[in-house]
Amino acid sequence: MQFFRVGAPLASRWLGMLALVGITQLAQAQVAGNQVTGRAGRYQEGRTNAAIVPDKLFLTDSTFLLGANVMQHVKADSYVAVFGLRQEASSIAATEKRLAARVQHFTHRLSQLGVASKDVYTDIIAQERIKDVRVTRNPVTVYGKPAGFTGEEYLRGFESTRNVIVSFRHIAVLDDMLVAAAADSIFDLVKVDYIVNDPEAVYTNLFKSAAEVINRKKANYLLLTGAQLRPAAQPYLEQFSTFVPAEQYQSYEAAVTAPYYSRDSENDRYKGLPALTTRYYSPPSSDSFDRVINPVVVEPVVTFTLAVQVKYTLQKPARRP
Repeated sequence: MQFFRVGAPLASRWLGMLALVGITQLAQAQVAGNQVTGRAGRYQEGRTNAAIVPDKLFLTDSTFLLGANVMQHVKADSYVAVFGLRQEASSIAATEKRLAARVQHFTHRLSQLGVASKDVYTDIIAQERIKDVRVTRNPVTVYGKPAGFTGEEYLRGFESTRNVIVSFRHIAVLDDMLVAAAADSIFDLVKVDYIVNDPEAVYTNLFKSAAEVINRKKANYLLLTGAQLRPAAQPYLEQFSTFVPAEQYQSYEAAVTAPYYSRDSENDRYKGLPALTTRYYSPPSSDSFDRVINPVVVEPVVTFTLAVQVKYTLQKPARRP
C-alpha cells in the first residue's frame, strides 16, 4: 500500500505513523453505578461527546495534519441561582402587595446568610388574569329530559410572577437558601448558573497543552520515519467549546424485580412498587482526548475543550541527476 505518489521510499517512511495513532489517545476507566442496570431516562438521551479532530497522515502526497484534543474541568468562581415566585389574589393591588412582602422577607433571610443586597435582583416576569368557569343547571327540560348545565367564564383574580436572582460565591450556601426560600413558600429553584471569571486564561492553558501534544506527536513520527519537514507549518482548524453543568445531567430508571403474581379473579388487585428515577451529573466524555486537565470530577464543574489541527508539508528528497 502506498500513501504518497512520490515514490515508494518516501511512502515507506510514513507506514509506521498509523501504528502510532492508536497509542497517543488518553485511556480512562470508570466505576459504573446503578445506571448500568436501568433504562435511559427521558430527560437525556446520552452522555455529551465533545468535538474531536483526528490526525490525517495522508492529506495529500506531501502534506498531513496533526491534531490535539485537550479538555479541562474548571471549578466555578461564583454561582447565580434563580428562584421563581407566584402569587394569586382577587385584585392586582392585593397580588402585588403580597408578592412584594414575600420577596422582602426572602431577601432579608438572604442577607442573614451573608448575601449582599447588590447581589440580589428581582425580575418581573408576568402579570396575568385568572379565569374560571361558573356552572349552573338549566331550569327547563326538553322532552321530559334534563336540559343539562350552562358554563360561563368569569374573572376570578390575578397572578403575578417574579424571579429572584441571587449571585453567591460558595455553593454550600445554596442549601441554606433553599431552606430560607421554603419559609416564604418559594419552592421553585429555576436554575443555577456556574460562572468562570477568566475563560481566556483557560483557553491559553488549553492552547499550550495542545501545542505540547502536537509537538510530541510530530517528534515521534519524525523519529520513526526519518522524514524531513519544511520549516513553516500552517494552523488548519481550531474549535474552543464550553459545557455547563445544567446540560450534563442524565437520568435512569432503576430496575425493580416484581414477584410472581397469578390473577385468579378479575376482582383481584395488585399494586407494585413505583419505578425510581434518579438524576445524576455526568461530565462530557473524555474518550479519545489526548490530555485532560483536572480529570477527577467529584462535583459539577464547567468543562472546556479545545481541538486544534496543524498542517505540515514534507520536504521532498532532491531528485538524483
